[in-house]
Amino acid sequence: MANLDIPLLSFLKGKLGSLVVYQVNGKTVVRKRPSKKKAYKPSKHQLFNQMAFREIQKLLMPLKDVLAFGYSAHLSGMQQGIHLAMSHAMKHAVRSEAGKVKLLPSQIQISQGDLPLPESISFEKSIDTGEILITWDQTGNWGTARESDFTWVVTYHIPSGKYREFRSKSYRSKKEQKIKVPKFFMEKGSLIFFSFYRSSWDQKLRFSNSYCWEWT
Repeated sequence: MANLDIPLLSFLKGKLGSLVVYQVNGKTVVRKRPSKKKAYKPSKHQLFNQMAFREIQKLLMPLKDVLAFGYSAHLSGMQQGIHLAMSHAMKHAVRSEAGKVKLLPSQIQISQGDLPLPESISFEKSIDTGEILITWDQTGNWGTARESDFTWVVTYHIPSGKYREFRSKSYRSKKEQKIKVPKFFMEKGSLIFFSFYRSSWDQKLRFSNSYCWEWT
């Protein structure tokens, strides 16, 4: 904005190209007209990522406390476990089908770490008794694995947002664990997560990546 002290221009008022001229207290004032901002229009890729983010957030938010435990070794500053879990899910648990978001719940992780998972993990369910039997084939101290590693199991019923958590109910050396849950946790689409963890010499928790099974 500028003031002009030119008598010949004192009669001017209105728009001059990209300028606006008007009178204030007997002075001629000139300012630039505000440019019209183009409306923001996200790309198809951005729209897809926005939709995927909302879907993943909706899926994982009920597990916020679970994720705070499973990602505890990786948190810093203002980070929360759900942030890291959502970042992983955006990379590995989403795909596009005809432009729509398709979630792959079985690719979601509730923990990450350097403790190894066995090569073979099996799940058997009995709807009549509400029992789930988990078995695995590797034991012993190999690599960073220890026979004393605790198991961690989480069952998740997505429609209701409810979960059941089982910490330290078995060891790697046992090669099996049996849990009992309400029958609706075995419905199609429900998830069961399995991983190992232990406290290291510096009192920090160490985890394996979690394994996820989706009931079909």
